[in-house]
Amino acid sequence: MGDRLNSANRFGYKIMKQQSIENKFCPPYPSRSSRRITAKSNVSGRGILPCLLPSWDRPRKVVYESILELKVLYILLSRSDIWDLQEQPPATKYRLMSGKAKSTYFDFLITLRSGHKIAIAVKPADIVERSGFRNELEIIRTATPLDFAHEVVLVTDRSFKPHEYHNAEKLHEFRKHPDDEADQIIIDAMIKQSFETTIADIAHSTGLYSRGFRAAFRLIYAGRVTALDTGDITPKSRIIAGGLL
Repeated sequence: MGDRLNSANRFGYKIMKQQSIENKFCPPYPSRSSRRITAKSNVSGRGILPCLLPSWDRPRKVVYESILELKVLYILLSRSDIWDLQEQPPATKYRLMSGKAKSTYFDFLITLRSGHKIAIAVKPADIVERSGFRNELEIIRTATPLDFAHEVVLVTDRSFKPHEYHNAEKLHEFRKHPDDEADQIIIDAMIKQSFETTIADIAHSTGLYSRGFRAAFRLIYAGRVTALDTGDITPKSRIIAGGLL
């Protein structure tokens, strides 16, 4: 995804558990967006997605300004190497060749587990091509301080395939309701038989059915089960125990 951003990383961590302190529900942390985003728009799909990343002790609201941003957000959340994420971080100032001063807000600023920071600009590909934004992005990249981001990446709707978003969205939903028991039963059954099967077959043979499908899905992203087919992960997808090397 993007010039150097690989969205194929698979990792499973539990998210979206109901948090409680002394039996009281703890609502998600507020958004960290550095600018106010209007909730309603007649021209774009804006909204809020409660998310959880390893650096947070409970879910946080993440705002997005378009359906494309939401798709990219789902894919980012499915990655194993992302430690932290901020949407709409503080503006980066730069100056065009004409001398005109400008500023821009990146859509996401992610921090990898390694500490490497990547600023992400999300734009539709047709707008990028019509506007010549790639040239302006080079100026922005040069003006971006290293203490803000080590790398600047452009992500468009051509940077990822539909199945990457579809699978990432499902994973986000399945992680809302962790099921350690089902996960363990599925992985134990997979290891015991040691040959390829389908998600439907292993879910049926263990008697878990829909729980088994969700468990296998999470285990794929956890790297404990390998999907042998590309595209959308479905009950017919072939899987085998172990992760891809």
